[in-house]
Amino acid sequence: MVEQIKRICEENNIYGTFEGEKCSYFRDHNVDFHPHYGFMITAFDLAPYMAHEFTWDHVENPDKGTGLTYVADHLNISTDDCYAFGDSNNDISMFKAAGHGIAMGNACDELKEIAEYVTDSVNDDGIYHAFEHYHLI
Repeated sequence: MVEQIKRICEENNIYGTFEGEKCSYFRDHNVDFHPHYGFMITAFDLAPYMAHEFTWDHVENPDKGTGLTYVADHLNISTDDCYAFGDSNNDISMFKAAGHGIAMGNACDELKEIAEYVTDSVNDDGIYHAFEHYHLI
């Protein structure tokens, strides 16, 4: 699967980094999302899912919490209605901004301590089980 994604990225001038089970994809960031926040957004299809990438440029607090807050504001929804999933300490700001912080089963202890709920690991369908826990599916 990773080789297929790498091929698709190369064919479409998308630059990817592959670290363990996590992947990040970047295109030329040419769509201005909001000049005040100084970041741009681009999205592209990589079957079978849509991947969204945010790049930060001169943002005062460039963290996941700031990003979540801005996107919620842009969509006119309360952060209280946001569900954040994470596994490492770089997700802490996102957990603090979101109404619901869900730590994956393989998350670091620091994140599990502040999580509202700890689910199974990604490999054990943790996101699915969390959606069930919150009666979202």
